[in-house]
Amino acid sequence: MTRRLLCGTLLLALAIAHPSRAEQKHVFAGREWTIDLPATYTNESSAELPEKGRTIGFAPDPREDGSRPLIQVTLFPVPAGEKPAEFLDRFAELVIGGVQRRRDDWKVERSAIDVAGRRHVRYAWTGVTVPASDGASIRAKARGIMLLGVDDEIAYALHTQDIDDYAQKTVPANETFLKTFALHEAANAAAIPPAPERRVTDLASVLSAEETAALESELESLDQRRLAQMIIYIAPSVPSRQPLEDFTLRAANAWGVGRADVDDGIILFVFIADRKVRIELGEGAAKMISDDAAARIIADDIAPHFRRKEYAQGLHRAIEKIERLLKPD
Repeated sequence: MTRRLLCGTLLLALAIAHPSRAEQKHVFAGREWTIDLPATYTNESSAELPEKGRTIGFAPDPREDGSRPLIQVTLFPVPAGEKPAEFLDRFAELVIGGVQRRRDDWKVERSAIDVAGRRHVRYAWTGVTVPASDGASIRAKARGIMLLGVDDEIAYALHTQDIDDYAQKTVPANETFLKTFALHEAANAAAIPPAPERRVTDLASVLSAEETAALESELESLDQRRLAQMIIYIAPSVPSRQPLEDFTLRAANAWGVGRADVDDGIILFVFIADRKVRIELGEGAAKMISDDAAARIIADDIAPHFRRKEYAQGLHRAIEKIERLLKPD
């Protein structure tokens, strides 16, 4: 049930001088990647995989000798039905193979490294670059670092390279960026809890068993009448102090609430200690409930009861209002 997904802002620490810096946004597989750096190019990638990926590259103007450093971020969706951990190894071999095909005198070392508790594949390579037909590269000995990882949805290959005369300075510094990116991805993915198994999840213990059962019955009725698939998720606070919208959008996308054919998922998030409430809507539900209407439900139906600690009453009023908006005229 994804309309938007904010992955976060990446501040890239680069050892590359460039006259200007400009934040650019790149949307891939429902996520918005905000990069504090002007991208030199973006293109589709295939890498012999069933779905297309995307490569975002930064290469400044050539130096006087015609060389230039390079940083690339390549993103691929994890194929349906394939386990992410198993896909990582296949993905790594395909991507590094693409680099090898453009090099002579190839040498590569592969290792596994841990970033925020997640396994990544690291390649350190050297080789002589074969000049491109368009003159975009020169024949010279080069070296590079590639770091590859995967979350539940997307595999990423992070690559930096430069010719030997400069690589001892640029490549280690740029590898810091690669690890920062990987750390950011691992931290975000780790912060999303497993999909709830019930229609009402109360991790803050603000509902009685009877109140929970009554709310679940109301939500089941919505589902049975094919008005919407809705769940309520209550927790003490937003995990890892993430921005509210960042967490709720990522969780909504990861949990997959709603029927796939109509995308009618609705999740009502409540964070008691933070005093925050948010309603996430799938595309189908959003046709019936606008963002303004969702905001009014929170302000007019939920907040007055929550201020009096009448949590079940506030949630009941919200379900009633949502049901009215979903019913056809």
